Amino acid sequence: MDLNHLKELIQKIAISEGFVEIGYLNTNQAKFPGWLTNWLKNNYHGNMNWMQNHRTIRENPCTIIDSGKSIISLLYPYKTSSPKHWNHKHMISNYAWGKDYHIVIKKKLKRIYQNIQNQFPDFSGRYFVDSAPIPEKIVAAASGLGWIGKNSMLINKKYGSYVFIAELVCNQNFASTDLIKPGCGNCDKCIKICPGKAIVDNATIDSNKCISYLTIEKREEFTVEEQKIIQYQLFGCDICQQVCPWNKKTTDSEIPDYNCFDKWKDLTPQKMLRISEAEFEDMKINSSLKRAGLDHLKRNAKAILNQQSGLID
Repeated sequence: MDLNHLKELIQKIAISEGFVEIGYLNTNQAKFPGWLTNWLKNNYHGNMNWMQNHRTIRENPCTIIDSGKSIISLLYPYKTSSPKHWNHKHMISNYAWGKDYHIVIKKKLKRIYQNIQNQFPDFSGRYFVDSAPIPEKIVAAASGLGWIGKNSMLINKKYGSYVFIAELVCNQNFASTDLIKPGCGNCDKCIKICPGKAIVDNATIDSNKCISYLTIEKREEFTVEEQKIIQYQLFGCDICQQVCPWNKKTTDSEIPDYNCFDKWKDLTPQKMLRISEAEFEDMKINSSLKRAGLDHLKRNAKAILNQQSGLID
C-alpha cells in the first residue's frame, strides 16, 4: 500500500467532513508510561474511578486494537457565537450549545473510515471520539496538532482550544508528524482566573476544584466549599479558555451543528428548577447535557441561586 497516497486520501476525505487538521503518531512514539500515576495518587480524579481502568491502553493507546501500528488524530473546531444576553457568562459550556458532538463526529468518522476502506481494502482499525480510554489530548499533541496548555487543554495555533479531538487507530505504519513547540510561554492567565484554583501545576488539574467536573461528573450533593466555586455555570466551564490569548486569535465557526439551540438561549437557574422530567426528556435529545441528568442540573441551578442570593459567603 502506498502510504503517501493513502495520507493524501485521508486528508481529502477528512477535510470534506469538516476536520481542519490531521496528524499521525506511530506506535513507537505512542507510549506514555506513568502519566496517570501521580494524578490518581493525589486523588485529582475525584469520583471518576473509571480513570483507573484500562491502564495499558491509556499508556499505550495503539494496543486498543490487536493490529494497531499508528494513530490518526483529527481536529474539528466548534467555537460559535455566544448568545448576546449571556454577556460571555456561559451557563453552558460552548461545546454543548448545539448537537451532541459524540453523535455528530462519530457519524463523520464512520463515513471517513468506510471511504478509506472502499479505496484501500487493506486498511482497518477503529475510530473514537471521547469514547475510549485513549488520552486524546496527549495523543493529539504527540501527533503535532498542538501542545498541552497550562490549563491541560490541547491548544492549536490556528484554532485554539475550541476543538473536538478524534482518533482512528489503524493497522498502517504511518510515520509520526513533527511536534509543535509549546506556545504558552510565561502566560498564566488561565491559572490566575480559575475560580476553584483547580490548576495546581502546569497542565495538571485537580478535578475536585474544577467547575466542569463539579457540574457534570460529580454525582453527590455539593459541599459548602464546592458551592462557593460554582458561579453562573450550569454545565461545564469555559473560563480558562475565554482568557487564553490563543483563543482570542480564533474566529467563530460557521458550522450550524454547534450553534446554540434555542432551547438553551433563554435558560435561567429558575427555569431549570421548574423543568419536569418529561420536558427534559425532550430537551436532552441530541444534547450533551444528558450526561449530567436533570437532578444534577437542578443541583447546579440551586448552587447558582445560592450564590446570587448571598446564602453562601
